[in-house]
Amino acid sequence: MAIVSRVHFDAGALESVAQLFRREIWRTPPPDAIVECGIEVQAFGPLQATVFAELGDLESANLIMGAAEPGAVAGGHLADAVEWIGSRDVAYCVAVAEGRPGSSEAEDWLNRSRYEQEGSWLTFVRDTTPSDLPEMPGIEILELREDEGEGMSAIAAEGLGLPEWAGTLFFDLPNRERWRCFVALLDGELAAFGPVQVTAFADLPEAEALNQIQGAAESGALEEGHLARAIEWIRSREVDYRVPVAEDRPGTAAARDWLGRRGYELGGGWIKLVRDTSPPDWPEDHEVEIYELGEDEADGEGLSDLVSEAFELPLTAGALFFSLPQRPNWRCYTAARRAEEGIVATASMMISDGIARFGLAATRPTSWGSGCHRALLRRRLVDARAAGCHTAFVELGDFKGSHMEGARRNLLRAGFREAYSSRNWQRPALHPAARVY
Repeated sequence: MAIVSRVHFDAGALESVAQLFRREIWRTPPPDAIVECGIEVQAFGPLQATVFAELGDLESANLIMGAAEPGAVAGGHLADAVEWIGSRDVAYCVAVAEGRPGSSEAEDWLNRSRYEQEGSWLTFVRDTTPSDLPEMPGIEILELREDEGEGMSAIAAEGLGLPEWAGTLFFDLPNRERWRCFVALLDGELAAFGPVQVTAFADLPEAEALNQIQGAAESGALEEGHLARAIEWIRSREVDYRVPVAEDRPGTAAARDWLGRRGYELGGGWIKLVRDTSPPDWPEDHEVEIYELGEDEADGEGLSDLVSEAFELPLTAGALFFSLPQRPNWRCYTAARRAEEGIVATASMMISDGIARFGLAATRPTSWGSGCHRALLRRRLVDARAAGCHTAFVELGDFKGSHMEGARRNLLRAGFREAYSSRNWQRPALHPAARVY
């Protein structure tokens, strides 16, 4: 029994649990994925060797654990494990824990076998008394239930430096008997100043498309001091922000003049496109599977992952959209070219007073031109009309030469027409105009 800072622990028990942890992870994927990815877990006495052939260059995925446990060297288990993993043609590491009965013997055997030390792992330990850390404001913790591992798996893949597809290997962890899995939802601040609305996300200070002042050109925004108070409020949050000013609104000219005199610079902007909710003149594409997301909290994970990827947000920001399918005025969808190929696109709409505001449409770059965006556009128009909407509109970035131009062409073919635009104003010496969401 070891003692560290008055914490008693059994190092051998920790090693056993560490091996079980790794074994459970690699045995979580469906059997066909295990075969396809070349995942193998093999025991050699007190040692455990894991191989992930599809990630053959990632030493942390190809590992021999337990080399310092009693009997590992003397019983020939380390030699057997090295011979086995060496035949798999992967880059691998042999972890040797310090302070274990066989640490010196294992290090000597590896040195004589011409292995070299490179990097290390630290194991931290404590008892289970309550932490004195305060609860973090603006962060909501959700425990995942069965079949809710998708959002967790994507974040885990990014955090561990794995390719995105490897995240699906962790998808079923919440279903396993010994496991409890959690995700954290990041919250932001929202404030209203008359007709002006401000959003700020202190944990994402450079996401200028999330840190914005809306309504600067509305009646009374300037004259009644609402815009000035909104700017004072958001500047105190120390985030990079934008002030969109819509064209042809009552306060457009005054807002432009006020911002210009205070050193704000004109950047990129948004174009609003509008149409009625009659169906487009193209038929339904039966090759595209569309799924409307429901009341289950897990339904929002696929949507949030796609939006984060498409708009180059960190995956933690994707959690902001996690609960949208549960909101009363929202309809959210995902799409796949074929069910067996997996989800590649998403889109949403918010309905209010007979108007459907389309947004959060994203398609993986590898699936651009697959027809999923068009199919989702058609589905939303049909559903908006069935919900009693008479008007649909969408906002797009006005920059050219990007995938947004393809989205704009789809919208124009679907009968949308450019209505008016907004221009982003920004403080000088900040980042270029915001990427559009």
